[in-house]
Order: sequence, then structure tokens, then C-alpha cells
Amino acid sequence: MGKKQSRIWLYLVLFLVCSSVLGYQIWLSDYAQRKFVYTWHYSNEIHTYSAKYRVDPFLVVAVIKNESGFKPGAASKPGALGLMQIMPETGAWIAKTTDFPNFKDKLLLLPELNIKFGCWYLGELEHVFVPSQRMRMLLLDWLKAGQKGAEQSPKIKSRCSVEASGRG
Repeated sequence: MGKKQSRIWLYLVLFLVCSSVLGYQIWLSDYAQRKFVYTWHYSNEIHTYSAKYRVDPFLVVAVIKNESGFKPGAASKPGALGLMQIMPETGAWIAKTTDFPNFKDKLLLLPELNIKFGCWYLGELEHVFVPSQRMRMLLLDWLKAGQKGAEQSPKIKSRCSVEASGRG
């Protein structure tokens, strides 16, 4: 093998290594993962509204799969509607809270609106149920009191109750 042929092989190997590294980086990108790996029905809506309301898109997909099996016309016996099985009363409340005009229950059967309202609601639930720093401190106080034999401390229990109810 001559010098020229050796150089061609070297360039070919170098090209293949660079192409592989670049291809791997592209494959790891969010765009490629969403386009080729995590493809769901209504994926554009799921990604749009989960990002807007800061909700994990995998949580949204799990709710949709569990609640309706990705059937947009799903309706439960209690009356929940659509992909994310939103109760009409909850839908009306979300519409009022988010200034959505002319809400009607049947609009919950529209996939995009159902996903939008569902993502908004999941985002709100996260804010409601993520404990505050003060609540954590009260819980630690309560646990420490319990370790000292004062498990039934009414002062600490009532402070935690007030915090948990949102009145504190």
C-alpha cells in the first residue's frame, strides 16, 4: 500500500469517526428525541403546553394514557371528558381562572383544549402541593417533638394544620 492509499484510508476513518460523533450528538438533541423516540399522539400539543405550564411531558402522557388511552372522545361515568378526563366543573373553573371565553363542557372533547387545560391544572397542583420552606420547618419541628415523647403536641399539630390549609 502506497502513501497515497494510506492517506485516503486515514481520511476515511477520520471522516467516519467525526460523522459518528456528530450523528450521536444530533441523536441526543431534544428535537431528534421528540421526533424519533418519544412520538405520541398529540405530541406537539403535549410539548407546547407542558413547556408553557412547566409540567413534565412524561407526566402528561402518563395521565392521558391512563385516563383515556389517547381517545379524545372519552367520557367517564362520573362525567369526566376528553383525553385528560377533566370534569366539566373543573373545566369551567379553569376557563374562568385563565380568562377563556365562552366555555362549554363539550369543548373538553377537543384534544388541544383538553391538553392545555390539563397541563395548566397539573401545573397548579404542583404549586399547591409542593411544600413551602416554612411548612418543611414545621414538619421537622413536629418530628423532633415526636422523638422527644411529645407526639401529641397540640401547638405543633395546630400550626401544621393551619399551614397545610393555606391560612398560615
